[in-house]
Amino acid sequence: MSNKIEEEQKIAEETEIKIDEARMQYKPNADKTSLLFFCITELNNINSMYQYSLEFFSNLYKNAILESEPAEEIPTRLSNLESFFLYSLYKNICRSLFEADKLLFSFMLTITMLESAGNHNEDELRFFMTGGMALDEKPPPKPEAPWILEKMWGEMVRLSNLSAFSGFHQSLSDNLEEWKLLYDSPNPHEAKFPDPWEAKLTDI
Repeated sequence: MSNKIEEEQKIAEETEIKIDEARMQYKPNADKTSLLFFCITELNNINSMYQYSLEFFSNLYKNAILESEPAEEIPTRLSNLESFFLYSLYKNICRSLFEADKLLFSFMLTITMLESAGNHNEDELRFFMTGGMALDEKPPPKPEAPWILEKMWGEMVRLSNLSAFSGFHQSLSDNLEEWKLLYDSPNPHEAKFPDPWEAKLTDI
């Protein structure tokens, strides 16, 4: 009996190691998902009516486990689970948001996902939110184009201080006609940026 117990204990230890190894493969997904929970709890700062419990969030995730497309390979399974849950979360949260807050929620989700993937640039995000800090030094002369206002030109010069946008204000000045097309576009987020900026832009 003692030998049998010892043998079963050894099998249990080996099984536990295998379970731990399998569980750790899901950890990156768990880390991303926890960030999403804190993302939706921050909606309370926009409107005190936006309250979401951990139980609600957990039930959404359990549903995603059951309904997302299965796969034999762990990376594929994680990708399917992440995509399904992200869309499910977005759809369910948007049902309770005022129309004016839905775009802001989309932005919050995007920033959270960029941060979890390591593609989050704090300087770029700060510029996007504030337009950069105005310096005492005088910016280069503004191009002779009525559609470029002094404030806009100042922001474009400050934007050029970011590594991803180095030289941007000079490119704007040298290619006014191309940038004017983007400026006048009713859908600028879908328009192609003048070369070489289409290829240089970061995710944010």
